Amino acid sequence: MRNFKIHKDRSEVHKFKSTDILFQAVFNDSPEAIFLLDGNDFRIIDCNRTAVELFQADSKANLVNLQSFQLYDSEPAEFSKEIIIREINKGGEYKQELTFRTLKENIFWGSISKKKVQLDGQMIIILRIKRIIEYIKAAETMATLIKNTSKLTGEPYLKKLTELLANAFETKYSYIAKILDNKKYQAETIKFWSGNGEKNNIVFNYNETPCANVLKGYITFYPQNLQEMFPGDQLIAGMGIESFIGAPIYNNHEKPMGMLVLMDDKPMQEKPNSRYILSIFASRAGAELERMHAEELLRQQTQELMKLNVMKDKFLKVTAHDLKSPFNAIMGFSELLRKEIKHYNKKTIQDMVNIIDDSVKESCTILENLTAWSKIQRDVLTYKPVNIDLKKISDYQINYFKSYASRKSLQITNNIKKEILVSGDNEMVNTIFRNLISNAVKFTDKNGKISINASRNDESVEIVIQDTGTGMTKKEIKKIQTTETSNLNSCIKNENGSGFGLIICKEFIEKNNGRIWFESETGKGTRVYFTLPFANTI
Repeated sequence: MRNFKIHKDRSEVHKFKSTDILFQAVFNDSPEAIFLLDGNDFRIIDCNRTAVELFQADSKANLVNLQSFQLYDSEPAEFSKEIIIREINKGGEYKQELTFRTLKENIFWGSISKKKVQLDGQMIIILRIKRIIEYIKAAETMATLIKNTSKLTGEPYLKKLTELLANAFETKYSYIAKILDNKKYQAETIKFWSGNGEKNNIVFNYNETPCANVLKGYITFYPQNLQEMFPGDQLIAGMGIESFIGAPIYNNHEKPMGMLVLMDDKPMQEKPNSRYILSIFASRAGAELERMHAEELLRQQTQELMKLNVMKDKFLKVTAHDLKSPFNAIMGFSELLRKEIKHYNKKTIQDMVNIIDDSVKESCTILENLTAWSKIQRDVLTYKPVNIDLKKISDYQINYFKSYASRKSLQITNNIKKEILVSGDNEMVNTIFRNLISNAVKFTDKNGKISINASRNDESVEIVIQDTGTGMTKKEIKKIQTTETSNLNSCIKNENGSGFGLIICKEFIEKNNGRIWFESETGKGTRVYFTLPFANTI
């Protein structure tokens, strides 16, 4: 080797002296791909015929001057280079298994060895790469892992896998983790095994840690000095981790969703085909996690459907119950009028017609609430804000219930000034006033009073509908304030419709960027407050 010289111009492929014909033959005819690298920047200065063939180059010139790390597919150069430089500077031979990418973008699994030598005062690195075809040397490990996990699924599979991997690779720790939040670099272990048994799962930050490299899609190996390389990793510092090997776990969209990791508190010797084995079981773990996720979604959807069916059944009972009273009045008085109208005087007939009219309006309110609830459940409500005259819309709804209020001798006072305007969806705001005025009329005894007021407050308008009716308990108010229209079980479990219209109001007020609250005392009446955004012009 002492006659072996390197040209200063790396663009020219290195030549052997004629006296080294034998060495040249060994170099060119070696079954291993051999590269000679510049010791300073790891660029290729020469290679043999096997290297040209293995990396699918048209000629040696296609490889010369390439940065050797460009041939790697497993890890980014900045990670591998740091480890390799440290190891070869010790004077030893650096060995590793990883995947490579040819010049024609094909991938293969191979083993490498790198050794630093001095030639005529210059340092070069001899890089040998051998394609790994036979995985039989890892057959025992594979057979053990497959035998002991093939019949398992779900969490038992993940637990057994982490235990077996830690034992097979003689590492203290093994875990499977999933990404919680990509933006915050948060991940959570799903199964965490240590030599003493299963550990509690933890949430950790993977930014600037070896896991960050794994989640870029690389099978990554750090044989030692892990804490020196990643001083900011609190997890490895706290556990005293010295070495690490990890493989990415992919989802169905071929995006990294987690990682399969082995760690130890002492330097780790890479076992034959360890990356290949990890990649296989990371793939299986990914498939299992996706299956578990799909099962959980299906379970949740099934539960939601069952709850929805129960809720719909109860709601239909409530609706039928609420409709029975006005329909009985409509049918009863219609029948009397049809059969006995000639026996009634004009006032009696008018009273009967008024009752029928009130019952029809009550039925319409119930059916309109049912329609609104259906739209909310199907998420088809469209918010279309316009400028609304509060005086006009409240007068309309008061007039709608005028005959009903008159029969109970109720005094309704509308104190809203004409110039007060709000921005909101016209249909929703009408529904809000209709339900609130209907409730006030319905639950206020004869000769009672109802008043409606509105005042501007900053950028919103505060509306108050006050009555002298039966009032509500604190429990009833809390139920209305906390119940969502998507979960009305608590509202209708007693099979009465009380409160349903108020919950619809709450939903619509919130969709119109307002809020609602109540003040009430049993037997003394209720004050319903709600806000809507202020509008400047009609």
